[in-house]
Amino acid sequence: MTGKDIEHIELNDIWESWWQYKKGKKKTPEFYQFEYYLENNLSKIYQDITNRTYTHSEYRTFSVCDNKPRRITEACLKDKIVHRLVYDYLVSVYDESFDYDVWSGRKGKGLIAAIFRVQKLLFKFPKSYIWKADIRKFFDHIDHQILYELIELKVNDEVFLFLIREIISSYSYKSGKGLPLGNLTSQIFANIYLNEFDHFVRHNLKSDAYLRYGDDFILIMKDRAELCMAKKCAIEFLEDKLQLFIKENDLIVKVNQGLKFLGMKISVDSVFLNKRNVKRIFKKLNSNNLPSYFGLIQRFGSEELTSNFHWKVFALLGKHKPSPSADNADYCSDC
Repeated sequence: MTGKDIEHIELNDIWESWWQYKKGKKKTPEFYQFEYYLENNLSKIYQDITNRTYTHSEYRTFSVCDNKPRRITEACLKDKIVHRLVYDYLVSVYDESFDYDVWSGRKGKGLIAAIFRVQKLLFKFPKSYIWKADIRKFFDHIDHQILYELIELKVNDEVFLFLIREIISSYSYKSGKGLPLGNLTSQIFANIYLNEFDHFVRHNLKSDAYLRYGDDFILIMKDRAELCMAKKCAIEFLEDKLQLFIKENDLIVKVNQGLKFLGMKISVDSVFLNKRNVKRIFKKLNSNNLPSYFGLIQRFGSEELTSNFHWKVFALLGKHKPSPSADNADYCSDC
């Protein structure tokens, strides 16, 4: 199932979305109950989509504190399968049209690759200036109508447009705005929404370099005055076209000063985890996020920090008592 001119969805597509969804998923009571009546449940999803009677269920909502409080919404399992169906379709339609230096929510990209790409750009333009910024409450301020109109420009399959409209309208932070952080589709919707901005920066502002990860981005130009003008134009585009606003903590610095970006302290010749991220990792470490955090520590932690992390892992796995410093995230020489 690829391409944007699909006449209909087959039952096999629903099954494929189920298999893709279940990879690596934690087996909850809801999962086992759904799987027990799997054939009937998938057939029901297929019939609802075919007959245009599919409706998105209510979300479960809970809060997490990850650097700052966040409200996370979780869809029920049948909706997650539909999300997977729509996500895979939109990736096949859009991914090749996204800017190369968009590194979030894309296969073969990701956070670690984005960090190394930033360092490479700093090395390439050592005498330039860099504008670092992120968007204020990005997911909460995505406008439903603007998003849907952007999708209509590239998607003309009526069944998928029906599903996309149902998913977008299933959640609002405030009237007509907002995407839920817990949805798989929110990742691709976010990249679609900012795709116009990415191309505006790349082709109209003609920067030396541009990179975006989620709603965080950098813009590099040789001349500071030209970069300030590009910043003004970029802000106007975001506000006028997408109704989005830059956080007030944006800054312009010389490339050779390095910068804090994506939880790292990045310079031409080094990359280290910043102090806040180290504290967060030691506080939040559990068996579910261990592989991700292990990768960050191994690549970007000092020898001392890596050693402390290993003690923390041993304690988590019940194989060793933690060292006295293992719970102290300040105990690292690179912070």
